[in-house]
Amino acid sequence: MIRVDPRYPGIWEDVRWFLELAIDRGDGRRDWGLDDIREQAENGAVELWALIDDGELVGAGVTCRSYYPQRTVLEVLAFGCYKSKFETAGREALLQLQAIAKSLGVQALVGTGRPGWIKKIPISRYRYVWEIDLSPEGNPPDNRGSSSDDGAGSRAGIDGANAL
Repeated sequence: MIRVDPRYPGIWEDVRWFLELAIDRGDGRRDWGLDDIREQAENGAVELWALIDDGELVGAGVTCRSYYPQRTVLEVLAFGCYKSKFETAGREALLQLQAIAKSLGVQALVGTGRPGWIKKIPISRYRYVWEIDLSPEGNPPDNRGSSSDDGAGSRAGIDGANAL
């Protein structure tokens, strides 16, 4: 996975199909349209990712960090890839995204979508969303009274060549 600058010429034409697939199949039109995602990405509120396999674009996704009083989560807002590539490249992308989330100090990776995702993703718990717990003990840390984030963090702060 690679994080993509949403202003890169031609990127939206390249990722459109994958994101529309994810939005449509995940019943996401209640929350997002492609124009909404593009605007949010260009404003830095969400991150755009390209899934590359053997030099070919095989999927795309969008994530954002959500901040709660007790923890921070990395939310997968939309992710679509070729069905033939999900078992290999898609699973590798999930592992890379987990590593990125951990490096950011995020306690969980979460997302919503159609029930079929439950069969594909090794989730920690199910609550109308899927969730992969990334905390060391498998439980959210107790952050009451302290904060490891000084508020300077940015939703668009994911850097590196790994991604979802």
